[in-house]
Amino acid sequence: MSDNYSRQLQMNFENYSNQFQKQLNSGNFSILFEFNTPDIKLDLNDSANRVKDAVSAVFAEGDLSTGVSFFQNYGNVQSHNPVEFGRILVPEEERSRSVIYLSGRGNSLNDMYENIELAMNEGFNNIIAASGCSMFNDSVRSTRKKQFTESIHLLNKVKNSSLEFKKKICIGTTFNPFKYNLADCTNQYFKLVKKINHGAQFIVTQFGWDMYKMQELRWYLTNRGFYYPSLAGILFLNPSRVEKIIAGEYRGVHISSDFRKVLTNELRFSTTQFEASQWRRLQLQVAGAKLLGYSGVQISGLDTPYKINVALRKIKDAFAEFNHFQYWRSAYEEYLGRVEMAPYPQRFYIFEKLLDDAHLTKQPTISDGNIPECTKREKIHYYLAKFLFGKSQGRRIATEHFISKKLFASCRSCKSCRLPQFHYLCPEICPKGFANGPCGGTKVDGKCEVANRECVHIKRLKLANWRGNVNDLEEIYLQSGKVRK
Repeated sequence: MSDNYSRQLQMNFENYSNQFQKQLNSGNFSILFEFNTPDIKLDLNDSANRVKDAVSAVFAEGDLSTGVSFFQNYGNVQSHNPVEFGRILVPEEERSRSVIYLSGRGNSLNDMYENIELAMNEGFNNIIAASGCSMFNDSVRSTRKKQFTESIHLLNKVKNSSLEFKKKICIGTTFNPFKYNLADCTNQYFKLVKKINHGAQFIVTQFGWDMYKMQELRWYLTNRGFYYPSLAGILFLNPSRVEKIIAGEYRGVHISSDFRKVLTNELRFSTTQFEASQWRRLQLQVAGAKLLGYSGVQISGLDTPYKINVALRKIKDAFAEFNHFQYWRSAYEEYLGRVEMAPYPQRFYIFEKLLDDAHLTKQPTISDGNIPECTKREKIHYYLAKFLFGKSQGRRIATEHFISKKLFASCRSCKSCRLPQFHYLCPEICPKGFANGPCGGTKVDGKCEVANRECVHIKRLKLANWRGNVNDLEEIYLQSGKVRK
């Protein structure tokens, strides 16, 4: 780091007040508007000029706690650096109300960490670590060719940074609560706990519409004693986005046949009727999130000053209308209560009696359900692999007995062998190479987002449950394995 860079970094730290972090810690409800960093092929300044007035409208709000976020590599493209985009759009005095997303897709761990340093140098001290999604219709082969860095590795690197560095950064993580398969849901929460244990200070959810699942996250955190701020992701729909959701083009976004019918019917509305439906849905989601204990929302899909101002006015009206949970619940049930939001036959919820009350006031009733059992073949494979490779971790080089590992454990020549820690499955079976848990893009039945097969983390969960050490899955941290070029 150059001397000039160091002096600038120190200058920005002096008397620094992080408004976003203050709002989270004080319990004041925050409203973030998300702006997508443009495709690298587009001119950065021209793209910034298109949304400059919209960003200004966010900061002009005086009654609500507002801010902006800049997403990296959104829409399955390689984007400009979100720090540079934010630097053009956000005045220095408003940067502590802004959040920068850093995606692991196409970036190494060092790339991501250097971007944090760049962000902090520019006055952006609020970071969200995201692992990144694959592209729509990507194959296993094309996904393997891309580099993906798990967000937990960035969290861990920040956690092990200097005390002065950690004091100046507020870093969060992403989470997808909209999982309806018991095994996949279990794995997602295990990975969330692991992220929290490795330094995540707040949580931002994937966008979705099932308020039962949104409350499930809040109850889970409370039940485990994790009092971490969480923001609910909300996508404002237009006809194009509806068509993409119905076509399954958004990774990790799964809707029920009932809700698909609702959206399909809305496409037949006039423009005025269609927008009215979306504004009402936005009101119900934002007010519901506040009543359920969320610390804020992040709204995507609004990028004009007119729509920003309408959204802020609608949100104020919703807060005035729904000043009590039961009022909100009656309105929600009238609007969507008869719509089955779970994508049948996958319909698992961790708790019973969700939405009976706003907050968890007593020990919740856990829903019935069992982790699927291993097959006889999986058990035999485990015993054989354990006999052959039981001493691989730390005592043998990764390439030793490669042929045997290839045959019995689908080895992909990792730089360090993690077979004993991964129940004798190779983590690199995951097309993204994720070793610490599944990505948020798994299919509705728990299958891999790009391969027509069971997610390797569900295979591991079944083995861990059989061996009686399933809780270890939220504790054991695994380093990155294969180096992808």
